[in-house]
Order: sequence, then C-alpha cells, then structure tokens
Amino acid sequence: MVDAKLILQWFSRELVERMETKGVTHRQVAFRSRTTPHSVMGYIQGDNFPNPLTLILMAEYLDCTVDELLGYKDVGFIKKHRKESAFDIYPNEDSFTPYLRECIIKQMKLENMTAETLAQLSGVNLQTIKRYLCVHSGMPQMSNLLRMCDALGCTPSELIGY
Repeated sequence: MVDAKLILQWFSRELVERMETKGVTHRQVAFRSRTTPHSVMGYIQGDNFPNPLTLILMAEYLDCTVDELLGYKDVGFIKKHRKESAFDIYPNEDSFTPYLRECIIKQMKLENMTAETLAQLSGVNLQTIKRYLCVHSGMPQMSNLLRMCDALGCTPSELIGY
C-alpha cells in the first residue's frame, strides 16, 4: 500500500529543489499553479498535498512530470500527451474534474475492476470512490488518488497523462 506520508516528504523536498533549480519563488509557483502563496508554503513545509490539477500545473511549470515530483520511479512515460498546456486546457478545477473522472474509469476498465474492488484494494471508502466517479463530484484528495493508482497498477502520470 502507498505510504502517502513518505510521498508527501519526497514531494516537499523535490518541490524545493526544482524551484531552486529553476530560480523561482513560491509566489511564482502559486501564480502559475492557480493557488495561493500560502498553499505553496504548506506544500514546501510538507503539511499537505495540492489537488491533482494544481499538481499538474506545478509539474508543468517546473518542467517535470507529476511522477517525478511525487518520487515515483521513472517509467519512461511521456511528460504530457497534449500539445497545449494544462494551464490553457483547464481554466479551473471544474473543467479538470470530468477529465480526471474519465481517466479513472478508463483505468478501471483496463484492469476490469469495479468500484467495490477498487475500494477494497485501495483502502478508500466505497462511497468516496463512487462520489469521485459521479459526473458532478469533486476531485479526489491526493492521498486517495495515490492509493487508487496503486490499486489500479499505475502511477499518477500514467493515469492522468502528465
């Protein structure tokens, strides 16, 4: 099972290193990731994860993949599958959530997995998974998305394409 705390520690260190390498401030990352400087400081301090869309925007801005930011071993996945940037494609979370939902459903079909099986294998509550699979639901919390990826046998980059 995925250790979200360990991934969070890696993420905060990797974020700082990539910001230093690129020579950008937390305010610049926040602006480009459509979040607040306060939130970016929380990520740097290892207090919490960004939501999946913010994570994609951060990875794009820092010229890396989501997997690289999260500490997943390089699986040779192409950084992004679209020519347009996520910043331009998804103006807000409401525009990204249906895309993420479809990615999860597609991976579930590839693995021939039901919501019940995904809940059992991931440790994410069945009602929570069903909510993520609904058309008008919210975006998964990053720790839940990591657990779901583990159960689905894929990395976050493989699931969402960034």
